Amino acid sequence: MSNSWSHGYYADEGYEYGYHTETSPSYLQWMCTLQGIDAPKDNFTYLDLGCGQGLSLIFHAALHPDSQFIGVDFMPRHIAHARSLAKRLALRNITFIEADFLDLAKWPDKIGEVDYAVAHGISTWVSKEVRKGMWSLVSKVLKPGGIVYNSYNTYPGWHSASPFQHLVIQLNNHMRGKAAIDLAIKKMSALKDANAVLFEMLPSLDMRIDGMSRSDPAYLVQEYNNTAWQPLYVAEILQEISEYKLDYFGTANVVQLFDASYPPSLLEVINQESSLHMRETIRDFAIGQSFRRDLYAKGSLALGKALQINRLGEQALISTQTELIDNENAVEMVYENLTVTFDKATLQGVIDAFGEKGATVNDVQKVLPQFSVQEVAEIATYLIHDGKLGIKTGHCVDKLKKINHELAHAHLDGGPYNYLAFARTNRVIRLRNADMMLLSHHLQDVQNQDLWKKLQETMTTLNKRFCIEGREITDLQESQEQARLHANHFLDVVLPALVSQEVI
Repeated sequence: MSNSWSHGYYADEGYEYGYHTETSPSYLQWMCTLQGIDAPKDNFTYLDLGCGQGLSLIFHAALHPDSQFIGVDFMPRHIAHARSLAKRLALRNITFIEADFLDLAKWPDKIGEVDYAVAHGISTWVSKEVRKGMWSLVSKVLKPGGIVYNSYNTYPGWHSASPFQHLVIQLNNHMRGKAAIDLAIKKMSALKDANAVLFEMLPSLDMRIDGMSRSDPAYLVQEYNNTAWQPLYVAEILQEISEYKLDYFGTANVVQLFDASYPPSLLEVINQESSLHMRETIRDFAIGQSFRRDLYAKGSLALGKALQINRLGEQALISTQTELIDNENAVEMVYENLTVTFDKATLQGVIDAFGEKGATVNDVQKVLPQFSVQEVAEIATYLIHDGKLGIKTGHCVDKLKKINHELAHAHLDGGPYNYLAFARTNRVIRLRNADMMLLSHHLQDVQNQDLWKKLQETMTTLNKRFCIEGREITDLQESQEQARLHANHFLDVVLPALVSQEVI
């Protein structure tokens, strides 16, 4: 049902329990340095606008114990969950506020001054009125020199989804939530089978609908059931933020940042544009952009070139995966519609130079003198994006291990948590449900040979089933065989990796 307090936002169900790497303070600091902007490093205050279930913010707070974190969301169920989990994990540097952006914009003192303001995906899910309330709040609480991260649905990439979302909203007159999503998928599939011209006009619509079967239903109902849902062209957003003392200075999209990501012909067309609004518009058209990750500042503090190189060189990184999985001589990294190809030996050399104990960019440049400090930093950034390097930290390992242990136990209690924090980096990893269950049993001193039995027992207790290629396993013998396979993989691969990286 629709609520007057929701401003057209779908508030009947809660959002997914996800983690978003690009919102990590350390990641944002690194991306700012790469683009020549000074960003707050220590003892900062970080505001998450539309924090959802709070999981990302909770990990940020755990990984940055010297800083303060504030999460705002207008859905009571989100804030109730976030507060409960933060209390269970004994985090004292985090606060969650149940509030509407429009109301908070009138009472900014409830927030106080902040160094970072993050809005992940929210800008194009809310009405223009609510979005302007959010920008008004940011303008009032962000310190001069503060950083804003804003990710949002954009055109032209989201054009193919517009007919589907329109269909869902039409169905909302009769049903809501997942029921509307499922029926819209059924109707679109029937149109496709009947060779509807729509699929010729929008060829990526078929791929988008097919991908919905692998998406979290909690995400789908929030994405498509909002009546104010409206992807925006980058020029529209940039014009809007300029009214609130915010200036665009770059991107948190790793692959979009570097010239090496683009075919030379496309890069030439993009760089012909001198106007910021036009250049970013042409960039989005060139790559079929569907989701932007913009960085803004309220009075940006530019780093001089020498200071920028010094900051990049001093940054310590650490290998989180010592060997490349790809067996070919070239390694491809795919992001959005861009594919970047690297020489495997080059990537492996950089990974080896940083090593499992970590090293600074300056240290690695001395080992690999064929590259400049800036070139090492660029290659390293691709590897950070690909999960093979992490930003080295000096956090309390034992405290983070306790948090990971508690999350594993919470998962066994039925909690929807699949993430753990790397103690030596600012990286968060996702485990399969079975691995989280096995980890919890392992931490409770269940013998290795009995792990598969405990996994089978837990799956039965939680009314869950193993799946193979989308097929649920109902046969007991086949289910037990899957439990054995999962337990063996956990003991041979997952557990050694978690121990070596000091995750547990």
